[in-house]
Amino acid sequence: MQTEYINSVKKQFAYYKKLGELTFGQVQEKDLFWKYNGESNSIAIIVNHLWGEYFVAVDKFPYRRW
Repeated sequence: MQTEYINSVKKQFAYYKKLGELTFGQVQEKDLFWKYNGESNSIAIIVNHLWGEYFVAVDKFPYRRW
């Protein structure tokens, strides 16, 4: 049961990783930093926040380490 779950999580991670790679492949580097207005976040800032939250979660919950 645990092995099936781990395999499922790995497969889902690989899917989202590939989806992210394909998404970023469609965006020019300069567009990563474009903001709609002064109060908006760019794609780069949003990804930075998500990445940072991942590491905060790993630090708070060591059992989440891969």
